[in-house]
Amino acid sequence: MKTLSMLALSLYLVSCSTVTIDAKAISLQENKIKTICIQKNPKVAVSDFLDAVEHELAVRGIDSKIYLGVKPRDCQFSMEYTAFRDWDIKPYMDRAIIKIRKNNKIIGSATFNQGYGFGFSKFDSTAKKLGPVFERLFGEKVKVASE
Repeated sequence: MKTLSMLALSLYLVSCSTVTIDAKAISLQENKIKTICIQKNPKVAVSDFLDAVEHELAVRGIDSKIYLGVKPRDCQFSMEYTAFRDWDIKPYMDRAIIKIRKNNKIIGSATFNQGYGFGFSKFDSTAKKLGPVFERLFGEKVKVASE
C-alpha cells in the first residue's frame, strides 16, 4: 500500500505545472488593427519567440513589421515584448510580457508565467504557449487546423 501511495504521489507531482495568463484584452473589431509594428528586443534569448508572435498575429489577419530602435512614423499600432527562459534538462520559455499600444498609449497587455511544478508542459513549444496568451489578449478563441 505504501508503494502504491508513493507511486500515486510521484505521478501527481510529475503532472503538476502551474501556468497563469493575465491579459487586458483588446477588441479587434473596435480597433480595426491591420498592421502591428513590433519592436525587436535583442535581449530576448527565446529564439523562436518572434516567429510565434508573428504567427499568432497572422492567424488573426494582422500583418507585422519588425523594427529595431525608433518606431516608424506610420505605425499606429505597436508591440513591445520581453520573454525569459529557464533551464531544466533543456531551455524553455517560462515568462513573457506583451504590450500593445495605439498611438503610444497602451491598449492591451498580456503576461505568461509558466510557474513551478514538475509537469512536462514547460517543455511545450513557444508557439503552443503563446496561443492561449493571444486568445486572451484579443478576447477570442482561434481554431487552427492540426498539422
